[in-house]
Amino acid sequence: MRGAPELRRLAAVVLTVAFVGAGTASEAEAQKYMISGEKKREPVDYEVRPGDTLWDLCDDFYGDPYWWARVWARNPQITNPHWIYPGDVVRFPPREAFEAEDEARVEAEAGGGAPGKPGEAKAAEAAPAPGGARIRFVPRAWEQQFFVRLVGFLTDTELQEAGTIRWSREERQNLGELDEVYIDFVRLPRVRPGDRWSIIQPRKTIVHPIFGNKIGQQIDILGVLEVTAVDRYVARGVVIRSYKEITRGVLVSPLIPNFRSVKPRPNKKDVDAYVIDSFAERANLATNDIVFVDRGARDGIEVGNRFVAFRRGDGYTDLAPGEEDKLPWEPIAEIMVVEAKDRYSTGLIINTVKEIRIGEFCRMRRFF
Repeated sequence: MRGAPELRRLAAVVLTVAFVGAGTASEAEAQKYMISGEKKREPVDYEVRPGDTLWDLCDDFYGDPYWWARVWARNPQITNPHWIYPGDVVRFPPREAFEAEDEARVEAEAGGGAPGKPGEAKAAEAAPAPGGARIRFVPRAWEQQFFVRLVGFLTDTELQEAGTIRWSREERQNLGELDEVYIDFVRLPRVRPGDRWSIIQPRKTIVHPIFGNKIGQQIDILGVLEVTAVDRYVARGVVIRSYKEITRGVLVSPLIPNFRSVKPRPNKKDVDAYVIDSFAERANLATNDIVFVDRGARDGIEVGNRFVAFRRGDGYTDLAPGEEDKLPWEPIAEIMVVEAKDRYSTGLIINTVKEIRIGEFCRMRRFF
């Protein structure tokens, strides 16, 4: 029969195998269980293996699978984040690189005053929030950049100008890169050989969550085609980029850039807006989600401007009529504009105190 010391050594070996990869804070700290959210590997240039996904790899490298969008943005060679292949090399930057880029500090102080009254604002000072609360997001480096995949939003007027891929010489249903297509344009004389168009698919109609008016269409960007010739009735083209499955009947619109480098830009004026929709198919929205707001270039919005989203109320119980008006507005998120259309803008949530929802009130402060 084995002695107690030998049994203890055997138990230590079993525990070490069972919890391989779990770190310790110091030599004196006991081995611990690996729990969800713990970093398991150091970020590297990683060669994809069979069965790998960005979701799982981000959980391995950063302890957070939701970092997949940030990694995708740093790897422009990946055209579809749902499809990475064995042999592909994916760059996983150190966590510190991300934190140094977009770490922000939120500072709020309770105060009085009526909502909507701006106080004195300077570039280096906190901007007054609704209800007198003050907020300041302080980037660690002003020259930070966010690389985002631009998702689609088109107004009804823009959709009316869209063409349609009607036919193809290819003997299959799904089309891809280098496939030839025939496009039916509403205004064919305006089309020229060499023009590039985004291949799009409307997803859903966007209706204003507060006022109820129809705003436009949310779209999927499926790929890019180049017009090769313009005949009497149709234009001919070739698919040069394919991000998702392309079929006959999808639309084409003037080229929408798929990647964009965005730098923060000081706001030039005060603008109030609402979050009217999101590309995410869920109720609660967080950092790295794409949202749409109901103000655009006509209102003075520019790419790189930042909105702050606010909320007031009780976090647990519903309030009686009139009670909400007694409570101050509290800052809950920061949204950076990545595309500014005439009347509407697309934004990236870059910082959150808590998750936001469609219909959230947000405000852009001058000099922020």
